[in-house]
Amino acid sequence: MFIPVNLSNYYNNTGITSDQNIDEGNLTLFGSSLPLEGPFIQDVFYFENIPFYMNKKFKCDNLAMEGQEIEIRSLNVNKVHIVGNSTSGSYYDDIVFKDGNDQTITRKIKLSEFTLETPTFSENKLFYRFSKINNKRHLNLKGSLWKQTICFDKSIDLKTIILEDNPFIHIFGITIQQLMKGGEYNEF
Repeated sequence: MFIPVNLSNYYNNTGITSDQNIDEGNLTLFGSSLPLEGPFIQDVFYFENIPFYMNKKFKCDNLAMEGQEIEIRSLNVNKVHIVGNSTSGSYYDDIVFKDGNDQTITRKIKLSEFTLETPTFSENKLFYRFSKINNKRHLNLKGSLWKQTICFDKSIDLKTIILEDNPFIHIFGITIQQLMKGGEYNEF
């Protein structure tokens, strides 16, 4: 079963703008942002039959990694699907998963640069290619979001996801995948 995570309580960055609020964009240090299209205008956006909550509803719409601890509380989790990108280069860092017994599993989150058309990291799949990048200056560039799937050797009772302090990595969506009894997956 897929469980899209509501990240709105953790948003700390404006990475999506329209032509009307282009000045509010701060995905990059120079005020660039992704345009309000595709996954940001649907309540639930599906990629590879996986649902993600990414609809632009608030001024802040993504989280730049700054040590957040995201409460999950899901049982029998075997995969975590993450959608995001990096700015000013392609970056990776640790991501920590804490289970119900406060045991931790550390993996690497790797997200390619947001202007690239092909990923830097083999773990990334192109999630969405945007028609442009918004900026006060005209830039002849297009933006990208990438999906990375983190798998566990055996399912865990996931309590918390802990992010490192790397504000160049931006997360727009997370979906938890649970293994049902008997090893079967159910739809969202």
